Amino acid sequence: MPGLEEVLDAFDRGLLWMAVADRIPKPPQATRLVGPSARNFIRPRVFDGLAGMVHLHLSEAGHAAPDIAWSGSPGLALPEEWEKSMDDALDAAVADTPDTAPLRALLAGSDRVSA
Repeated sequence: MPGLEEVLDAFDRGLLWMAVADRIPKPPQATRLVGPSARNFIRPRVFDGLAGMVHLHLSEAGHAAPDIAWSGSPGLALPEEWEKSMDDALDAAVADTPDTAPLRALLAGSDRVSA
């Protein structure tokens, strides 16, 4: 299974919509979609998968910790910089023309942050 860096490299090589997203299972009603319709349908799944890889990366690096809230659902406590910027960086990475620079900048800065 490819790691986060390999996935971002594939996005940068223009493979997000041709190679990566095509491997994500689609429900039967979406199998006939092509072009922008297909991308818009699958984009949330790619976003969630990439977010999961980032969460795993931050957890393994010791920059994120489980957040068990008795009044809500459990989650992951992220460094403040990530809380502010992660969704925008992920949106840029899974855009029609992917831009992984914002996400890579956050990842480069993860050596300087703590949870």
